Amino acid sequence: MMDGATLDLFQDVKTEPSLDLCARLIVVASYLYYRHDVSMMSDGEFDKMCQRVADNWDHLDPVRQFMLGSPEEIRASGFHVKVTVVAERAAWSWMDLHRELGNEAKGAITEWTFDETHQLRWAGVAAQ
Repeated sequence: MMDGATLDLFQDVKTEPSLDLCARLIVVASYLYYRHDVSMMSDGEFDKMCQRVADNWDHLDPVRQFMLGSPEEIRASGFHVKVTVVAERAAWSWMDLHRELGNEAKGAITEWTFDETHQLRWAGVAAQ
């Protein structure tokens, strides 16, 4: 037995998040950024994640594809993503954990609606 040393069998294993997790993180990060002006990752990390998801679009679950729009849209921006109540709660949990303050004036996602062009609306005013 080695004194004071630990054996880490996985110290050299480099893993990246699953494609599904990347898609979910994009939704949460987009919600935080566009709704609350809070960044949970750097722009470079976000862009890399979006590129990976777009490059592997056909391997995504149809629900994730619907939420993210299209490979072209997600390469360009996360502004258009569709946010679920679960993603909103994940974002609030992340802000609470990191002691970030959100913009509560914009309201909960349950108060938002979609118009005929699927533009996100809140209280009758286009989301900004």
